[in-house]
Amino acid sequence: MDTKQKFLIVSPTREKTLEDFYENTLLGKSLKLKMPFDIELCIFLDNKKGLCECNNLAIEKLSVQDPKIVVFVHDDVAIYDYYWPLRVFEALKKFDIVGVAGNARHEINYPNWAFKAVENDRFVWDDDEFLAGSVLHGVSWPAEIFSYFGEYEKQVVNLDGLFIATTSSLLLEKNLRFDELFDFHFYDADFCKTAVTKGCNLGTFSLSVMHELKEGNNFMSKEYYDAYVKFVKKWRNYEY
Repeated sequence: MDTKQKFLIVSPTREKTLEDFYENTLLGKSLKLKMPFDIELCIFLDNKKGLCECNNLAIEKLSVQDPKIVVFVHDDVAIYDYYWPLRVFEALKKFDIVGVAGNARHEINYPNWAFKAVENDRFVWDDDEFLAGSVLHGVSWPAEIFSYFGEYEKQVVNLDGLFIATTSSLLLEKNLRFDELFDFHFYDADFCKTAVTKGCNLGTFSLSVMHELKEGNNFMSKEYYDAYVKFVKKWRNYEY
């Protein structure tokens, strides 16, 4: 990797100051270590905007004359691989857009990137042959759970939005943006479907990241269901 290669990390947070971000979030804690890479942070502090709006604001500041690798990552994700810039750089040689977990198929009626149905109020995992990647879960290091989904380097059509990386040149060339119709839920599925329609090649790769472990989930919340309805309505007439 060229030592001049630039990286941009984009992450909205509810923390009010950069100091609070470094002290209170998993992402901030994992970025405190000084590294010999050219890494720029675009942290939306005290954020009250939708995640897509923040990501788009970051994209609008990109320039063809200043190419970068752009990483969209949640603030409750810790990056525990000291060489993560190298891992991302190498992965982007194989795919246009990369993430740590994904699915090689994803119909519009799927309730989540990893699930294919809801039965008796329970989410049903998709078949193993389609799932890819892995994610650690916990609240501090070492992680409590290792979630292995499938083959690491696999072409997919949907990525988990907790960590998605691509190049500024691709975002600008393809005019690829996040649809602000989605505040949070299904924003990643929508972004991936949009990317696929624009001819982008998506894939997973191996990287040691830990997603904060929270009690329960909000898959059955009204906000989640409303986003699901918007997603299905938007894509129901799209022919694959």
